[in-house]
Amino acid sequence: MERNARIAAMMTALESRILLLDGAMGTMIQGYRLSEEDYRGERFADWESDLKGNNDLLSLTRPSVIQEIHRGFLDAGADIIETNTFNSNAPSMADYGMESLVGELNSAAARIARECADQSAQRSGVPRFVAGVIGPTNRTASISPDVNDPGFRNISFDALAETYEEAAVALIEGGVDFLMIETIFDTLNAKAAIFAVEAAFASTGIRLPTPDSSRQSRVPAAWSTMPTTRNSVDLNSACASSRATPASAASRVPKPTTTIMKPSWLTVPYASSSFRSYCRSARQPPTSMVSTPRPMTIGCHTDRSAYPGARRATR
Repeated sequence: MERNARIAAMMTALESRILLLDGAMGTMIQGYRLSEEDYRGERFADWESDLKGNNDLLSLTRPSVIQEIHRGFLDAGADIIETNTFNSNAPSMADYGMESLVGELNSAAARIARECADQSAQRSGVPRFVAGVIGPTNRTASISPDVNDPGFRNISFDALAETYEEAAVALIEGGVDFLMIETIFDTLNAKAAIFAVEAAFASTGIRLPTPDSSRQSRVPAAWSTMPTTRNSVDLNSACASSRATPASAASRVPKPTTTIMKPSWLTVPYASSSFRSYCRSARQPPTSMVSTPRPMTIGCHTDRSAYPGARRATR
């Protein structure tokens, strides 16, 4: 199925049912207990810094691990899988001296996810979709990292936009069905990402849906007021309109997001036996899912009372 047909199928499906997003990649990778040598592979055997913990690098050095995780989520019932690109940006890769690999990491991760989704769709006869993840980076453009110098910034808007555009172009060319600006904790970072995505659309000639996943300090009074990001949006105004602060502390279940999709979606747990049971029963997830590692949401529900099991969990 061609990308335009997949996107049309996704939008049509959203009119009639909940689409399930996969769960946390990082905790699944931890289960493999990979060594430093696993992360390095042959290509980076002599790299000058430690690479263990650079999970995005596994798309190049241990692609079979990433494929197995994607397939596990798909077999458990996920409709959408996310690319392994949460940290595939220059600021995050600078920790390992790998800024030059940003494009390659995003491209490889997109191809892996696309292949797994297409194989699952072929087996099941049901379309599976790929979200191209654009992570927040490990820098914040709005806040000084030095409490003694409030005006200082260790990243600029232009630097963020440059690396985000490189990532977005690689994800688009790698075959993702939509881009997802992931785990927003700084609205200026988000603006740079939106600016970069628009630039990527212009340079590739391909426009994709682009929801964002925002972390909120509290659940807004009216979830139905959460704004959308079909094209470009002033996220400062967005946060003000939903009466929510863009802070890093967030409740785990459910985690409201701003999205272009329908605001009648629900929290989705990750690929565990509980997830499989949830897929079978199509009822509310058990309250025990509050303790599962990083369950994900792909939308916000306007009536929390319909899902009493989806209660807040504080750190």
